[in-house]
Amino acid sequence: MASLGGQAPLGTLPNQSPTFALGPSLLYQVQGSYRLAEAWHLGMTVNGYVGSTLVPGDQTGSTLAANKSLAVSLTGESALPLFRFGPSFATAPTSNRFAVGTTAGGEFKHRDIAYEGGFVLSPNTGENNLSLINVATGEQRTLTAGNNPAVVDLAITDSGLVAAIGNAASNTITLTSIPGNQTTTFAGGQTPTDVVVRADGKVAFMTNAGSNDVSVIDIDIVNRKEITRVPVGKRPVHIHQTPATLSVKHTAGDAKNQIWVMNDDGDSVTVIAGDTYQVLATIAIRKGHHKCAFSPTKAYISNITSNDVSVVDRTAVK
Repeated sequence: MASLGGQAPLGTLPNQSPTFALGPSLLYQVQGSYRLAEAWHLGMTVNGYVGSTLVPGDQTGSTLAANKSLAVSLTGESALPLFRFGPSFATAPTSNRFAVGTTAGGEFKHRDIAYEGGFVLSPNTGENNLSLINVATGEQRTLTAGNNPAVVDLAITDSGLVAAIGNAASNTITLTSIPGNQTTTFAGGQTPTDVVVRADGKVAFMTNAGSNDVSVIDIDIVNRKEITRVPVGKRPVHIHQTPATLSVKHTAGDAKNQIWVMNDDGDSVTVIAGDTYQVLATIAIRKGHHKCAFSPTKAYISNITSNDVSVVDRTAVK
């Protein structure tokens, strides 16, 4: 493993890429439709803050596919912008702005969002509920889960679209069918902080910062339950997945994805096998809050306290 001194610049958009206004608050999260014909970066500046995200997709195409839209979470705003892009980067996007609920904790409380299957799901921790938005029609409805539903993901499963929700105050997990409302809530780990659904849509992985573990969750409509809990490092906050093969593209139906867990107070990353739930590796990194991005052979992990990026050889994790 090698560390890069200092922070690498985010870079700039290609000259033909448009810029567009978001709002007065800090950009927190971008969720894109995954039906894209190429991988591309979205860069944004909001009141001096810059955000950048890589939207996954094939890297062979030259134009965006039919469904090309992005939902954006803005810290401190009770609104969620949705941008729809034209056939090329030269075309400025159109946008809608959906009113959602508030976030508990004031203007700097971040909001997690999920976007899949034509729906955007936005937790409203200030009202202790969630906003579900049908992107095609603009229709909204309110979902309820446990106490403080703070982390979410949406997954296309064999039985339809399912929302996986982590309730931070009640230490519970809620699974809800969409557009129906078949809901199951059960006990999970302490203080859930992030969740990701395996590429085959059968299993979710949820980090629990209070109990230093990851809940492995069967999200099938018949068997909804916590399968097991995997001990990891201290205070796991963020979780990512990448295929076991050396790639950045997720293959539909892939159950062998690796689950990379960022342990914020443990100065480490725990890698879990997506199919067996066994720990494949614990990797020492630098200090601070961590997020991760992947290239075909490397993982790049940010270290907010030590102001650098750890570079991990993915080929060594098997």
